[in-house]
Amino acid sequence: MSSALDTIPWWIPIATLLIGAGLTELHHYRSDQRQRQRDKEARSEARRDAVLARRIENQRATLPELQEVAAQYGRFRARAYFEEIDQRMESAVWGDAKLSKEVDEGCMSTNNRMQILSSRTSDPEVRRLVSVLQDTGPRQTLASSSQEAYSALSDGSKACTELNERIGIVLRQLDSSEDELGTR
Repeated sequence: MSSALDTIPWWIPIATLLIGAGLTELHHYRSDQRQRQRDKEARSEARRDAVLARRIENQRATLPELQEVAAQYGRFRARAYFEEIDQRMESAVWGDAKLSKEVDEGCMSTNNRMQILSSRTSDPEVRRLVSVLQDTGPRQTLASSSQEAYSALSDGSKACTELNERIGIVLRQLDSSEDELGTR
C-alpha cells in the first residue's frame, strides 16, 4: 500500500526547506537593516545635541563677557567726554582735547574686544546693537560741540541698555534650549 507521502516528489521538502531558510535570512537582513538605521539616526541626533550643547555653552560664555566689555566701553567713552570737557575749560576749541593714554587705549581695546565678541554671537540683534554702540564712539570723538558729543554719549548709553536687555533675552532663550536638550 502506498501512502500519500510516497507520491510527493523528492525535491518539494528540499525546496520548502530552502525557501524557509531564505525567508528567515531575508527577515534577519531586514531587521538588521532597520536596527542599523535606528542606530544611525540615534548617533546623528546625539551629534546634533552635542553641537547644540557646545553652541549654547559658547554663547553662555560669550554673552556675559560681551556685556562686561560693553559696559567698560561705555565707561571709557564717558571718561573721554569728561576729559574733553575739562580740557575745553583751558582751550576754547571743542575737539582739540588730547585724551589720556589710559582712556585712549581703553576706548580702543574695549571697542576691539567688543567687535571680536560680537562676531562670535549668533544673535543678529545683539550684533546690530553692538554696531550701534560702536558707532557712537566716532560720533562723540568727531563732534563739533559738547552738545553733539553729549548726544552721542547718551545714544551710546541707550544702546548699551538695549544691548544688555537683548542679551538677557538671549540668555533666557538659551535656558529654554538647554531645558529642551535635557528632556530628550
